[in-house]
Amino acid sequence: MKKQILGVLLALTLLLGCVTLSGTAFAAMGDTFTVDGITYKILSTDSIAVTHSGTALGTYSGNITIPANVEYQGVAYNVTKIDSDAFAKCANLAGINIPDSILDIGSYAFFNCTNLTDINLPNSITTIQESAFRGCSSLRSIIIPEHILSIQP
Repeated sequence: MKKQILGVLLALTLLLGCVTLSGTAFAAMGDTFTVDGITYKILSTDSIAVTHSGTALGTYSGNITIPANVEYQGVAYNVTKIDSDAFAKCANLAGINIPDSILDIGSYAFFNCTNLTDINLPNSITTIQESAFRGCSSLRSIIIPEHILSIQP
């Protein structure tokens, strides 16, 4: 009888352990999450991109500082990209601080950010994709690093 009870208890313990593990959420490539008001997309096991909120473009406003690193579900990610359309149509975006961890600015990343006036690109940037700053009618200057590899029209 004691062996049967122990067997049932062991089976229940294993079953509950499996249920607990299966209920744990693990982030996968392409998943998005938001930390401190900025939405990110997972690119790899250690790299993420700043992206738009997913529901609508134009949701960022004010002065934004993109961090070089973000922790999510116990995993530390390097922020390496500003995704296509990430800040598109953010008419109330006034300023952006981009960390040295960013390598790539996606196409239309700042499209129609009509209140954005100045931007300094870090030396880490290697690629600026198509129309990244198109429609930024208030933009007075962009300081582009000397060693940039590609600027698409």
